[in-house]
Amino acid sequence: MKKIVFYHYHVNGDCYISRIFVKNIIETTQSLNLEYFYQAHRSFDSYSSDLGIRETHFNAFSQEELPPNLENIKAYLLDDVLYINTWIGFAREKYNLCVFCLENVLRYYNEFIDELNTTYGLSITPISGEYPYLSFDYDKFDSNFINTYVGAMREKYEKIVLLYNVSPTTFISICHVNFNKLLDAFSEKYPHYLFVTFLPVQIHRENVVSISDIFRMYDREPPSYFPVHFSYLSIYSDKIIMVASGICQFCFCEDNMHVHGKITMIYDDTADGNPGGCPFCNNYHEDRLLCTKKYDLFVSMCKFTYNYDESVLFSDLEAFISAPIVPSSLMET
Repeated sequence: MKKIVFYHYHVNGDCYISRIFVKNIIETTQSLNLEYFYQAHRSFDSYSSDLGIRETHFNAFSQEELPPNLENIKAYLLDDVLYINTWIGFAREKYNLCVFCLENVLRYYNEFIDELNTTYGLSITPISGEYPYLSFDYDKFDSNFINTYVGAMREKYEKIVLLYNVSPTTFISICHVNFNKLLDAFSEKYPHYLFVTFLPVQIHRENVVSISDIFRMYDREPPSYFPVHFSYLSIYSDKIIMVASGICQFCFCEDNMHVHGKITMIYDDTADGNPGGCPFCNNYHEDRLLCTKKYDLFVSMCKFTYNYDESVLFSDLEAFISAPIVPSSLMET
């Protein structure tokens, strides 16, 4: 065996969720002197370099260069190359996996590791610990200019609000949310708040910028792995508005733990037929919190349906951004 190619045929969330799995395999196979690659053609390039995968090794192959029918195969060895499928969907039915609280994800990964060891004669150690998320090593992505920017903005604005203004593939119904209209109203009503968006918007106010705008303020072109910098900025933000999409987990890092009222999630309340429950594992949770609460990530739910009333969504989000944030250590138990 000369190479390991991690891969999936889905989008950004699978790249993030699998980081803890990929990192563990790379760290525990170093003695084999392997080359490591990651193929994810529908994902942003590359936020795997801090795991030991060179940037040039992310999407290094064309689809035609890969073996056929890999999408539905968990692992495959061909010509000294081991292909490992990182798609988390393999675990949904057997393990009752929730992609937000990641219930049973470490169990799935560790059983997968056992399969790899048995089938291919490897000695990969199991993943230890209980917290399934893996933060980025931000220093390896040249993120220091974010600190400079945040310091300057703190002198001008009372709060920094992040908005993940995308059309997700997880819940298509959320694509009907008019983010521009919401942002236009909020930025006008709250000129003392800075609103930072994931994607550029056509709102020409001083207190509205995109993450790409911030790069250009420092004479940089935003790299294709800019979600890493959005994640880093989330640590220093006061409020984060996300949508139910796998990539939103970029903000589910340990630095954002233990804080109540910092993150809210727009999701389709009717998606799994259990209004008030987690939109993925379908479990009910008190205080409209997603099941990420079990890891001390307090993520509130902001429900939305096809026939939603814009004024209700506006009111819910306004209440969220205007409310204070409270460290969980100060909350009553």
